[in-house]
Amino acid sequence: MNSVNKILTEIDNISTKHNIDMKINIFEGIELWCEGEDKKRDNKWSLFEKKAGIYCFISRKTDKILYIGESSVNVGNRLNSWLLNPKSDKEIEINETLRKNDKILIVTIEEQNYMARAVEAFLLDKFDTKFNVRI
Repeated sequence: MNSVNKILTEIDNISTKHNIDMKINIFEGIELWCEGEDKKRDNKWSLFEKKAGIYCFISRKTDKILYIGESSVNVGNRLNSWLLNPKSDKEIEINETLRKNDKILIVTIEEQNYMARAVEAFLLDKFDTKFNVRI
């Protein structure tokens, strides 16, 4: 089973167990970058940008999970930092690692936004990632 399917299985498990209404979108990086195609990008981003949720970056080449993150308010703001406007050393490193054909899994949680952190923590307990820092 590949990484995307493993994550989807775990998301289904936690969603069912805790009755969380989640919507899942899977993109290739190029679909969210859409350089020079603002309208096409905006149509995709409108699916998640002002919603709470989690996101996962997955390498197509190695099938490894690179990073799992969350936002309790606006996933689009977080993804903008990683994909389009990296500023911190970590954001720049991840941005330079991501390839346009890598997978970006985005799970939005509209009604129970407080669950975004719990879902992220749950997934981080289940999976090793390249860039998440464990304390």
